Amino acid sequence: MANDEARARILEVAGPIFAAKGYHGATIREICEAAGVNVAAVNYHFRNKRTLYGASLGLALELTASRAHFPTWSPEEPAEARLKECVCTLVER
Repeated sequence: MANDEARARILEVAGPIFAAKGYHGATIREICEAAGVNVAAVNYHFRNKRTLYGASLGLALELTASRAHFPTWSPEEPAEARLKECVCTLVER
């Protein structure tokens, strides 16, 4: 498995495991077994569990944002109203 593939696979399985078991309940060993990679791969790509967790949350946010349909605004619309709509769109997803 290539380095980029291993990293992507780790991220792919880490999110659901963290979601199901929480940060403290999930283990690096469990994530690596599910990803089919060596435990050293997490250290290589993410340094530690905390960084992997952050990357996992970042990926979840990216996926959520990419699926959201953000409204289009006119230039006259106040920034506060645009921000509120944007946040509401993300929260509703």
